[in-house]
Amino acid sequence: MAAIVAIGITRFGDRWDKDELGLAEEVLENLKREEGNAVKEAEEIFLANTSYPLIRKNMSLQQEVAEKTGISCIHTFHEECSGSIALQNAAEAVDSGRIYKALVIGTDKMSDLTSAEIQQLSAFSLKEEWQKNSLSLAAAYALLEKSYLERYKKKPEEMAALAVKAHAQGSRNRNAQFQNVLSKEQVNQSALVAEPIRQLECADWCDGAVAMFVVSDKEAESYKKKIYLKEHVQVVSGSPLDKENTFGSAIRKAAGMVKTKIEDIDVFEMHEVFSFGEVMCAEGLGCCRSGEGLQWIGKNNEKVNPGGGMKACGYVPAANGLRQAAEIVLQLRNAAGERQIKNAKTGLSVNLNGTGEKAAINIFSVKK
Repeated sequence: MAAIVAIGITRFGDRWDKDELGLAEEVLENLKREEGNAVKEAEEIFLANTSYPLIRKNMSLQQEVAEKTGISCIHTFHEECSGSIALQNAAEAVDSGRIYKALVIGTDKMSDLTSAEIQQLSAFSLKEEWQKNSLSLAAAYALLEKSYLERYKKKPEEMAALAVKAHAQGSRNRNAQFQNVLSKEQVNQSALVAEPIRQLECADWCDGAVAMFVVSDKEAESYKKKIYLKEHVQVVSGSPLDKENTFGSAIRKAAGMVKTKIEDIDVFEMHEVFSFGEVMCAEGLGCCRSGEGLQWIGKNNEKVNPGGGMKACGYVPAANGLRQAAEIVLQLRNAAGERQIKNAKTGLSVNLNGTGEKAAINIFSVKK
């Protein structure tokens, strides 16, 4: 069973001083503060990145990272799931015995993209026919949320509580892009992006990087700060916008493949490029019955996205899954400071592509 024994995180936000490679170098330096020999001892790097090909018009970032570190580098591209799947690939590599120690890096430089390029990137995981008809990711989520509100007789104003929660939690996270608090009134008075989604219910694209040092369970015995990646799965299904698929179907399928019971999870990291995503994740995971996601999150808000989620931390596609994992690692280490969840022993992250066509779930534990 693979273990995470060191992590590094940069501040998320507009980082005009660094490109993707510079952010990767910075985050490795941060990681080395926890484990000084990590870069020297790693046998392979699993690199998650989405922005570089669009900005630089080539695919050479993995070569750049390999040259800088002297370590073989494998590029993972699964858009918003890239970080989570890079971590899964590293875990499988050390679990198989092919290697014993690996680095995982997620880095993106979204502030260098134009609005048109961001729309293009965000629509990558949508069906080609929808892209041709100019359906954006925001519009796709808006269709899902509108259908949900009508089905369960909810008001769009109720969803503002999710953004308020995110910013309250992000205010206690020094690496979050937004550390200011919001009121429901501010959220509900912000501009409509795609009805019923408002501007302050959207995660903001930004720059950042996260790195992890992953080792085999035998190697982990010599490290003090080890957190185990107990289970990991990924599932691809059709879009919930298609009639033959159900709301959150990929999440449900992925959740059904893990052995850990949902009631045994102490901390959740849920994908929410739009605030409504938390509801989709909570119900898809089976935390509550359909139509009760908002109420369940309200009752359990401290253990859902305790670092602020994508809404407060920022939207860095290739690094998001690793940021989720890093928050859980901090919680399970009892090292999350004022946002610490008491007695957290097990954590779950769920990372999505598009409107949930792909779901990657990782489960972490202090014990094997």
